[in-house]
Amino acid sequence: MNAWFEMYGRMSTRDRMAVQVLGSFLAVFLLIEVLVLPLLHLHQRSLQALQRSEQLNDYFLRHQEQLQVAAQHAQAGQVALPQVIQNAMNLTGLSAPASLSQNGDQVQADFKAVMFNSLMAWVSQLELQGIRVVQLDIHRIPDNPGLVNVSVSLTAHR
Repeated sequence: MNAWFEMYGRMSTRDRMAVQVLGSFLAVFLLIEVLVLPLLHLHQRSLQALQRSEQLNDYFLRHQEQLQVAAQHAQAGQVALPQVIQNAMNLTGLSAPASLSQNGDQVQADFKAVMFNSLMAWVSQLELQGIRVVQLDIHRIPDNPGLVNVSVSLTAHR
C-alpha cells in the first residue's frame, strides 16, 4: 500500500488531479450500480404489482352485477358445473384449459401458461358462483413473470 502512496506523491499536480477525477467517477459509478439501480428496479416491480392489483380490482367492480347473477343461478342448481366453469373463464378472460375432465360432481382442469391474476380472478368468480376449490397446484414458469401452470379440482357447494 505504501508503494501506491509513494507513486502518488511523485506524481505531478496535473496527474494527481486526473487520478482524483478518475477515482471520483469510479466512486459515483459504484454508488449508482450498487445502490441506486437496485432501488429503481425494486420500485419498478412494485409499481407493476400495484398496477396488476388495481386491474384485478377494477375488473371485479365492473363485473360485480354479472357475478352476483351468475352466483344466484349456480346456487339454484340451474347450470351444470362445466358450464359455470366455462362462463367464469369467459368473464375473466382466462384461456381454455389444456384438459378438463369431470368425475361425478368434481371437475379437474389443467392450465398451461396462464396469467396469475386471471387465474385468481377466475377462482374468485367460481367461489362467488358457489363452486369450491378442492385442490389448487400452482407452478410458476421460470423467466416468465406472472405466468403459471395450474392444476385445479373443483366441486359445487351443496
